[in-house]
Amino acid sequence: MAVRIVAFRRIPLSRRSAWEKFYARSVTRGKGVSPGFSGVFRRPPPVGVSSTRGRSVVHSENRFIPRSVHRLWITGRQTGGMDRPPLAVRHDLQPHPEGGWYRQTWVAGETVTLPDGRVRPTATLIYFLLPAGESSAWHRVRSDEVWLGHEGTVVVELGGSGDVPEPGERLAVGPDEPQGLVPAGVWQRTLVSEADALVSCLVSPGFDFEDFELA
Repeated sequence: MAVRIVAFRRIPLSRRSAWEKFYARSVTRGKGVSPGFSGVFRRPPPVGVSSTRGRSVVHSENRFIPRSVHRLWITGRQTGGMDRPPLAVRHDLQPHPEGGWYRQTWVAGETVTLPDGRVRPTATLIYFLLPAGESSAWHRVRSDEVWLGHEGTVVVELGGSGDVPEPGERLAVGPDEPQGLVPAGVWQRTLVSEADALVSCLVSPGFDFEDFELA
């Protein structure tokens, strides 16, 4: 029986979707991006392995990951080879591609069509754990995001809504102020934490990588 071998060519970064560009940067940069990313991915397909545009990917219950990123997680390179922190074990959190630990906990069943035609779930929710000594890069999303503190304190710095972020107001989400709002389109980053901080991030309308931008 003849076997047909198909060669796939690498897709230039300029032709990739926003979702693909995000992961391409995560692999090459190795920097931490935030919980503010809000961590909720589009509704995943069934668990398993498949291919997309000729590149192998892994499907999991919480994410849709290029195979190259999945390998980094397995080897521990994205988390410095460290074991999961106790809070990550307790809440079954997985490594975020650019630092920290997360788990999607809820996606609203209802959707909304926005004025520009985008269709999004009405809201999405994740757990996010920022370990002590870590921070995240400037980024913004096109939806309002509410930070809800559970344990520890995370400091979110806002950077305005201009073309580039400019350090400004800081929100300390923790025991003293358990809620913090980042308006849609406003730059944000998390500053280095002194201790592990566990939060939930509620995004409405729901998060989508097409609405996510790194500085």
